[in-house]
Amino acid sequence: MNDIVNALNKLLESVFALLVSVVMTLSRLAASWVIDPLTQLVTATATKITEISNKISGTREPTENEKLIGCILYGVLFLFLCYLCYIFSSWLV
Repeated sequence: MNDIVNALNKLLESVFALLVSVVMTLSRLAASWVIDPLTQLVTATATKITEISNKISGTREPTENEKLIGCILYGVLFLFLCYLCYIFSSWLV
């Protein structure tokens, strides 16, 4: 009877190890499917912010509305990056 319990214990340990391996592999695949589009989105947002910044930093002084729009865009980008950190930290737990 004790041998059967030990065999079942080892079987459960093996199944659990396999399950953990599958979950880790799937999370890596999901990360690769998520990271590339998000990288493109962040790059496009940064490019747009740079264009607006270059437009604002022309020969004239930027208006208060233009300064406010720039601050809002940088704030949105910062919050988006914080959200990405939250997502990736939840995958690590």
